[in-house]
Amino acid sequence: MGVLLDELHGALPAGGGALLIHALNPHRFAWLRRGNEHNIDLNRNGLDFRGTLPENPAYDALHDALLPGDWDGPERQRADALLEAFITGQGMAAYQAALQRGQYTHPTGLFYGGSRPSWSLSTLETILTDHLGPACRRLAVIDLHTGLGPWGYGELIGSGSTGDDWERLQRWYGPEVTRPGLGPSSSSEVSGSVPVFLRRMLPAVELTVLALEFGTRPIAEVLAALRADAWLHAVPDRPTPHREAIRRQVREAFLIDSPAWRAAVYGRCADVVLRACRGLGG
Repeated sequence: MGVLLDELHGALPAGGGALLIHALNPHRFAWLRRGNEHNIDLNRNGLDFRGTLPENPAYDALHDALLPGDWDGPERQRADALLEAFITGQGMAAYQAALQRGQYTHPTGLFYGGSRPSWSLSTLETILTDHLGPACRRLAVIDLHTGLGPWGYGELIGSGSTGDDWERLQRWYGPEVTRPGLGPSSSSEVSGSVPVFLRRMLPAVELTVLALEFGTRPIAEVLAALRADAWLHAVPDRPTPHREAIRRQVREAFLIDSPAWRAAVYGRCADVVLRACRGLGG
């Protein structure tokens, strides 16, 4: 809303336009979840499902431990011990990568990418088709996220960008742009991200896609919240006294109720929007 109130779109070059898209996953807002009503993570759903889907054997090996039968008994203790052994042996980065990459074999699991395009991405395609029009030749995308990285810091992530796209990202936003798998980043490489979907949908458009990721809490706490959420919803209407505590845990993993954090987020957003406007005019 601040972007509109402060009229940041006024920095766009002549003939340019701004399109703000919000709440493509309304279920996530209503239920304090990352996934949609089918547990699909929209940022893993951007694949061409007519092809062979990526495999994630590391996640497969962890799935049962991530979603134990109980949440506060001996089965949970055994599951926690297995996960701790994995982290001790291979490191937190490997654990994060195994989960965050995305998986397509466990519909109740974490970072599930689905088996077909979700209605949300189909809606995104309709929105872009209706509003961009054939005259659009250059498009800057800023995809906002929270949950990874240092508290309040907005990391500029050029996920999946290569060649001219990567050079353009660095020219617009500077050397602080990161790229998972090829440089320091709080994010692991992922399958089926929204940028993958956009590049397939708009092959003739010069796309400059940036993920703007704001840090909240340590990665272990964020992944623990997502694990708890997946466990809670793996069984519909699961009877448990932990429901409200898990909902609070998920909310606190992705949103900091602090004026300082919110100010940092908006200041960084405004800066990035203005850089994008200048880049489009260059």
